Amino acid sequence: MAVRKEIVRTGRSEIAGVFLIAICAMLALSLWSYQPEDVPALQYPPRTPPANWIGPLGAWTGYFTFMVLGVGGYLLLPAIFAVAGYLLFQRTGRLWPKAAAAAAAVAAVSTAMDLEPDWWIGTARRLNIEGVPGGLLGEWLGQRVLAPVIGQVGALIIAYAVLTAALILLFGIRPAAVAGLLARGFRFAQGKLLARLKDRRDRRDQLEQEARELEKKRRRLERALGATETASGAEERARRPEASALTPEPPAPPATPAPVERPKPDPDAAEPALPP
Repeated sequence: MAVRKEIVRTGRSEIAGVFLIAICAMLALSLWSYQPEDVPALQYPPRTPPANWIGPLGAWTGYFTFMVLGVGGYLLLPAIFAVAGYLLFQRTGRLWPKAAAAAAAVAAVSTAMDLEPDWWIGTARRLNIEGVPGGLLGEWLGQRVLAPVIGQVGALIIAYAVLTAALILLFGIRPAAVAGLLARGFRFAQGKLLARLKDRRDRRDQLEQEARELEKKRRRLERALGATETASGAEERARRPEASALTPEPPAPPATPAPVERPKPDPDAAEPALPP
């Protein structure tokens, strides 16, 4: 079993880490505010004063970073920050494997970006590096070294393999531990999903049971109401003869005399003579 050598702290590593963090902060501001119009090599006369937050030095830094690494120059920031964190906090191991892993990760990303330029057209146009989104390094590794030998697909596979290995070495990631973590996460998510499905199924069964109980109660109430109405109707029919016997008959209305018809005068009869 290999014994890892502990680094004796003399203060130099911490100082180097602090300076690397400062450099990383200045580089981040330079790349974030980079505009091609600030560089005389791209526009003459350049914009005065430059829009870059670190001034002319930041403009030239951004120019060389993007020309060499392309869009992958943005990944130079986390690589430098990781090395600075190693200098500040890590007490065992050597520095150069971590630095080499960080450099390999940045180179692999630049190569992959140059092999898949369609994904970075907008960013490359904004940075004035159209046609070489992976920068000169990515274009050289991808198009001149790997692709002529193993093709574009093979070059992509190699680039992603180098990136994975570099990340494992840089952050001390163990594939078995990552696989175990992913398996535990999958089991946890599966358990949560099954529990939610079970709760939903139990809730649905409970609602169905409550609906059946309500239906039974409704039927019992309907039968009770029907029996009550039947008993009330029978009692009402039983009371009707007694009520008709106790109720006196109303008196007959008086007979109306038939009208007497008067004899109509005969127009042909002679009128009676009046006395003198």
